[in-house]
Amino acid sequence: MDEPNKFAVAGAETPDNKMPDRDFDLSRADKESAAGEATPVREAKTGAPEAPAVDLGTVAAAPTLAGPADETLEKIENILEEDLEESYFNLPTEKKEEFKKEGEKTAVEISGLLSRAKIRARKIFGLIQKWLRVIPGINKFFLDQEAKIKTDEILDLAESEKNKKF
Repeated sequence: MDEPNKFAVAGAETPDNKMPDRDFDLSRADKESAAGEATPVREAKTGAPEAPAVDLGTVAAAPTLAGPADETLEKIENILEEDLEESYFNLPTEKKEEFKKEGEKTAVEISGLLSRAKIRARKIFGLIQKWLRVIPGINKFFLDQEAKIKTDEILDLAESEKNKKF
């Protein structure tokens, strides 16, 4: 039975087919990483030339196709920013950035809530209130009134989007 096993998996170790032993030099990688150089972690001692390290840099986000969700999100953002221009421009620079980020985050969360079968008006109202609280010194009654108005407009938007589908 000196015949090779024809049912053996390619690359599997059998008595007839031994896997080649490979030694890896990890000490070089350790020395270079301590020096701050980016190199491959292992280098095979097979005599084959090593592929050069390639810096991939940062990967840009793939462009997304504008769809109904993007339109809805844009409409939600427009509703949220409505009648707040004066308050926004009176904010300090760091608060403006925080207000903008929170507003975008709120718009995305509201868009997610609108895509569900059951729309929860209280949840939308709470998200808008939380976002408006970023404005320092805002009147509680103004905050509640604006949140209620914006919630109603968003619910109207959801209703019109729902009617478009049917």
